[in-house]
Amino acid sequence: MRRLLDAAFAGCGGTVFVVAPAGLGKTSVLQMAVVQAGGRFDVRAGGGDAVEASLPYGLIGQVLGGEDDLAAPDVAGDLPAASRFYDALRRIRRAAADRPLLLALDDLHWTDPDSLTFLHLLCRRAPALPLAIVATARPWPDPALDVAEQLAARGLADVQRLAPLTVPAARDLLRDHFGDIDGDAADQMVAACDGNPLLLELAGPNIAAGHLSRDEGLAGTEATRRLLLARFSAAAPAAQRYVRAASVLGTQFRPTVAAAIADLPAGQAAATIEALFRADLFRGDDAGWARFRHALIRQAIYDDLAPPARAYLHERAFRALLITGVPVGEAAEHAIPAGLFGDAQAIEALTSAGRAALHAGAVQAARRYLDAAAGLAGDSAPVALQIDLAQALLAGGAAEAAAALLERVLARPRLPAPTRLSAQLLLGQAAFHTGAVQRAGELIDTMAVASGNSDPELALKALLDHTLQSWARLGPGAALPVAARARSLAARVGGYQQACAEAAWALCAWLSGDPAGLSAAEGAASALAPVASTGGAAHWGLDPAAVPADIAVWAERFPLAERLLSDALRIAEDRAEPFLLFHAALSSSDMLSRLGRLGEALDMADRACDVGELLPVGLPLARAAKGLALLETGQLAEAAIYADQAVGPEWYLATGYQLRLRATLAYRQGRIDAACMAFDALEQRIGAWGIADPSHIPYAPDAIAAYLAAGRSGDARRVADQLAACPLPSRWPAAAAAAGQGALAAHDGDLQTAEAALAQALRLLRDVPMPLARCRTLTGYGAVLARRGQRDKARQLLTDALHSAQACGAGWHTDQALTELRRAGGRTRRIPPGQLSPQEKAVARLARAGRTNRQISRELYLSVNTVETHLAHAYRKLGIGRRSELTGQELD
Repeated sequence: MRRLLDAAFAGCGGTVFVVAPAGLGKTSVLQMAVVQAGGRFDVRAGGGDAVEASLPYGLIGQVLGGEDDLAAPDVAGDLPAASRFYDALRRIRRAAADRPLLLALDDLHWTDPDSLTFLHLLCRRAPALPLAIVATARPWPDPALDVAEQLAARGLADVQRLAPLTVPAARDLLRDHFGDIDGDAADQMVAACDGNPLLLELAGPNIAAGHLSRDEGLAGTEATRRLLLARFSAAAPAAQRYVRAASVLGTQFRPTVAAAIADLPAGQAAATIEALFRADLFRGDDAGWARFRHALIRQAIYDDLAPPARAYLHERAFRALLITGVPVGEAAEHAIPAGLFGDAQAIEALTSAGRAALHAGAVQAARRYLDAAAGLAGDSAPVALQIDLAQALLAGGAAEAAAALLERVLARPRLPAPTRLSAQLLLGQAAFHTGAVQRAGELIDTMAVASGNSDPELALKALLDHTLQSWARLGPGAALPVAARARSLAARVGGYQQACAEAAWALCAWLSGDPAGLSAAEGAASALAPVASTGGAAHWGLDPAAVPADIAVWAERFPLAERLLSDALRIAEDRAEPFLLFHAALSSSDMLSRLGRLGEALDMADRACDVGELLPVGLPLARAAKGLALLETGQLAEAAIYADQAVGPEWYLATGYQLRLRATLAYRQGRIDAACMAFDALEQRIGAWGIADPSHIPYAPDAIAAYLAAGRSGDARRVADQLAACPLPSRWPAAAAAAGQGALAAHDGDLQTAEAALAQALRLLRDVPMPLARCRTLTGYGAVLARRGQRDKARQLLTDALHSAQACGAGWHTDQALTELRRAGGRTRRIPPGQLSPQEKAVARLARAGRTNRQISRELYLSVNTVETHLAHAYRKLGIGRRSELTGQELD
């Protein structure tokens, strides 16, 4: 614990989970951590409770506290869970930045599931913050322990398991607390309590008071139950009634509510409470609250209730809490165990609690409340309740269950038109998520047509949903016709939705090859883009604050793109909007990579990855962006960590980026066949997605190089021709096409044509601030000139390429330029003894990938003898003797 606190105070935080059955001292360990934190930390405490285990963000609300309470967001519409999580993470970070922070979290096993999800995200970020997290949990219920063990397996947390006292330690505890107890009684107590300190502390006075006979045989669970209930069993009837009522409310409870449940008059209730405090069953708590001495005692009393009595007391608790005006969720928790089937008040309370949870972004709590409400209502469940439940199911990832429920709703006769339209829209969204794309489009189109005249805002929302889902799953080609319809309708609606429609059309038009998309984007950029409400992130992929910047990047309007993305990042931070922040950070990483600012690109990719954990559909894309930036720096092994093999169909761009990463990585590692297979797949997908802009996923230069290395000149020529046919006014595709044609000519031995093509490529890039593209072209041009005998000019170009690559920190491009510069006879930095030269690395990589010496000679334009020499040098430096031993060597 001290190591954790010292490290967190120094800025490198962490998490410790203290796990043990009830009564072994978890809370004492937590209190020790608070004491050790002293005045060095801002200490925030919170705890779970069995009765409050599903209250939305109950634990996190305690930790943030006061005005930061997460339970009542002041936004229009339902808040996405990602927005809620991001807002909470940001507040924790800000608090830790002001002063090192200790979160002391007790009884995590009773924490609401939404808080537990947030805690998992927070623990993963703790090592980079002055933040210590200490949390206690029992081994069961198991969700909290699962989180602890997952984090521990990744090295992000320590799990400390408290063991029961040994027999000698148990005897010492009895002696310290109760003096001498005769040997048989002590042995009996030690055996019965199984090393549990709480039970030992309870057993001594109970025997002394005569509540338990020294001669009674105690064993196992029965012994535990009797020890916990002994003092309670001796209480007066009114006190027993009060304690049972309190046990239904939880470990912490309001004394006045417990008295109402127990039906005790005010005077008798006051005397009863005082007696129970004197008997040490209750302890004082915050004003207006009391708590059981230990949760284990409360649990034993609650478990001792007969099921009918338990349900009756929960019903009384439900009614009493509604009268007191507590948050509806707190009362609704009791309607579930009360089993109030058909009770209109219980159904209404659960429905209200579910809607409030959905509004707060607590999806799991919302689903539990609404599902319980539907269960109590049975066949007479209101349609509005079923639609709310379907929305919670969809938000929680249960799209198939949501679709089935909505199909049943729509099968009902005489549904009001607005209700039917809402259900159809939601069913269309569910169908998209289940992969039934055609069915989804039909549903949403039908709904948009039906509501176009009566409710154009709803119709536009439907069309924007259809545009977003079609673009994300099928690509811009399929989405463009829908985006055009949305744009036409949007003039009647205005505001943020109209801006989204304009951005959607500009995006799909540009990517489909229509230059008018750029004009629309520039028009949108010149106007002040409306901003979505915090709860209105349904069309996040079409946000008018970021889409014009994307088009500006692809169209090489970099100053405009940088200004727009800076504004988008600022807006996202100010409003704690994770969807926009992810979009802007990802696009910034892409832009900065093109500009050769690789350090900044990696920072932005890290930022996108951080937010991407809240948006699972986006995380593979953010990881690919990080991997691609690492590739340019020459860190191939690190880049491989970010290559995800399994990417879902939810977003074509994630699939495309990951394919580009895997293909480019394979090529640069010398795995030519694997690279060609991945480039084949990527090219096929890009055609299916209807993408006409080669700058969108700029894979072509590496694909051409890989195809030429594999002897597939026809495939390389096809990619170069596709670049040349680009209908858009950007210059990089034409330059890349010329460079590709130069590489083809050089491969065929036509060096004169190659020189002319590469010179043309350089002219096209003259005013384009894309230094890595220019560096690559210079390297290819210099290599061709060297082969033509123009070594002086070649060295000038290659030196320019080398310096440009080094200035960008582009390690891979540096190696390429350095290799060609040495071949051209240029002076280069001396290689340290024992380190492979760039040329030796290139030869060794290809040999490791299974290429023959003759294949390597053709690819690198070397003689077979030179390849053999480089291999011999590489073997000697690596301390190996044969080709097969290259496997496993670090050559990146």
